[in-house]
Amino acid sequence: IASELKSLMGLVMRDIIGEWYKACVSAEDREFIVNLDELINNAIRTLALRLTDVPMARLACSVEEALTLLKEHSRCHNAAIAQRAPPSASASLEEHAEFDAYVLKEYERTVNFPAEGCLHPGSKDHAHEIRFWRGVFRKIIPLLLPNADSNRPEHSRLIENGAVAIGSDLLSLRCLVPLTDLLSDPDFLNLTVLGIAAKAGKTPTGTPTVDASAKAPDNGKYDPKYDPPSEADDECDSAGAGDEVEWAVERVNGHGE
Repeated sequence: IASELKSLMGLVMRDIIGEWYKACVSAEDREFIVNLDELINNAIRTLALRLTDVPMARLACSVEEALTLLKEHSRCHNAAIAQRAPPSASASLEEHAEFDAYVLKEYERTVNFPAEGCLHPGSKDHAHEIRFWRGVFRKIIPLLLPNADSNRPEHSRLIENGAVAIGSDLLSLRCLVPLTDLLSDPDFLNLTVLGIAAKAGKTPTGTPTVDASAKAPDNGKYDPKYDPPSEADDECDSAGAGDEVEWAVERVNGHGE
């Protein structure tokens, strides 16, 4: 767990916090980055230790609740967009904004879980999303970085507190808020599922698990079960895992779906 978290936070430090610091503060002075990196490593060690002691019953309940929320999200979104055709790609920004507002209103009217008509405040106001993540950090940071060393000089504690405050704000604004937007986007979720399905539909040797001799149903609809191996499959075999989503989208679009 600690290794994966360190790898993830290494990318965050390099591409988000590091880029901000070089552009807005200094390209030479690395003291802040080094100090924050040390604090993050300490927090990761504490978090990894806490995660090894999570009760399995609580973890199972959390997974079950997450799946229930995902199922409710899919149901409400499908019900919301079923009432009105989305605007075309050439439509104006105002038309797209109007459609998004309509979908959100219908979504709110349809939702029943965890409470009827209950949506996260961040779905209506981006400022609420920012305040939410800032509040999360205010709760979590004292648990991961207890300031127990009272023998350190006052200026060291001030530097650490400043680094924590700035780092938390950067993670909220530049990392977690965009991540929340991405994970709330049905198109992204659909593409992710397509990518997983495309990868899962192959044997370890890369051969699609379909029966090439099977006959497709004569109903005019595409069914991936009856899609025999083709040159496109061979091309996919040579592609990396990062290309799975693009490959799946091209295959689906090629069948007019």
